[in-house]
Amino acid sequence: MTVAAGGARAMPRHEREKHPATRTFQALRIAINDEFGELENGLEQSLELLAAGGRLVVISFHSLEDRRVKRFIQRHSQTDPGLPPELPVIDSRSQPVLKKVRIGKKPDKQELQANPRSRSAILRVAERTSTPLPEAEDGDQQASRAGVAGAGNNGPRNNRSGHHRNSDSVATEGFA
Repeated sequence: MTVAAGGARAMPRHEREKHPATRTFQALRIAINDEFGELENGLEQSLELLAAGGRLVVISFHSLEDRRVKRFIQRHSQTDPGLPPELPVIDSRSQPVLKKVRIGKKPDKQELQANPRSRSAILRVAERTSTPLPEAEDGDQQASRAGVAGAGNNGPRNNRSGHHRNSDSVATEGFA
């Protein structure tokens, strides 16, 4: 049995119009390129690059990417969950470092007509606040605190050919 045939048998009924191998090869591409790890690293590094008032703009192209972006923005848009809500004054280091600006914007009908491939795109925007980032820790402590695998790995990753690989859809405005 071919990969495409195996993928066809596993396809949900609501996706029968898609080629059977689409999801299978998408999963392989995501795993081989470590796209989720790259996305998480890019998002974490954007916090260090953005100045107060700078905007983080992310376009995700499928729900697995969007879920990670949404959770990242949500996690960094809240005060420290370990603090009791009845505290009259909250330390500035416990304030959120991001403020949600745009919640999940999908393309409108005009954009879909002009660019049918944009049908799955979702735009999310967050603004960097003036709250300082927590003190730098070693990478493993940062990763475990943030719940992100590999967040302490600074610098671009290279693929096997040695070329820089940038599979993330992360853009930043207002660099520090």
